Amino acid sequence: MWASIQNIEQPATLLEANKLNDNKNSVLFSGGTYLVAQKSKEVHTLIDINHLIASKIAEEGEQISIGAGVTLQQMEGHFDKDVIGRSAHQSCYSKNIRNQRTIGGEIAQKSTTSQINVLLHAINVNLKVFVNDRTTEVDINSWDGEGIISEIVFAKDRNVDVKGYSVIPSAPPFIVVGYNYTTKMCVIGGRTNGFANFVVEDGKIDEAVEEKLAEFFADDHHGSCNYKRHLVKVALRDFTG
Repeated sequence: MWASIQNIEQPATLLEANKLNDNKNSVLFSGGTYLVAQKSKEVHTLIDINHLIASKIAEEGEQISIGAGVTLQQMEGHFDKDVIGRSAHQSCYSKNIRNQRTIGGEIAQKSTTSQINVLLHAINVNLKVFVNDRTTEVDINSWDGEGIISEIVFAKDRNVDVKGYSVIPSAPPFIVVGYNYTTKMCVIGGRTNGFANFVVEDGKIDEAVEEKLAEFFADDHHGSCNYKRHLVKVALRDFTG
């Protein structure tokens, strides 16, 4: 643990955890891998919620429910023949870290370089979130980041894919493209400030989307804005044939 941490709280309920988290010097703690990497000097209190969130995957009828405490390694193992399992592996190439990193934390951190996070946005999964004094349900693309994620829910019947572009396979991708074949929703992440999403018919990007991507991407050491837009088009062409 880093030097600024003075207290570790273990609340009895999610309501208590939410109240403790109102303190600007406190932060929720589950897997903790992102917190260790950030080591913010402003954080003095960790709020341990591991015992308050489920860590199981359940399939019932046409629905899949994933506890927010499920790790990326569990996701890879459960969905080993599925794009979800592949994207969990490609979101973190260290098995040790996958065994710690939770899917709830991946979403809450709004990790744009995480292939599984981009994929979940493309699916547009529902989140069960404890906020104020009750649990509400909201789709991931509409979630404002408030509250504590307790569960992720989506239909078994889904047709999605994701593709990442990185300098080397084990490096975080600078562009991630997720695509939902049913809704035609495309979600873009990577080394970006947030996610971009838009509908793409037959793999063709219209002028409005071109303008959106021109504002979304920036020239940097990974390449020009035009190059990144080209990679998005290549991914969409691969998805749609």
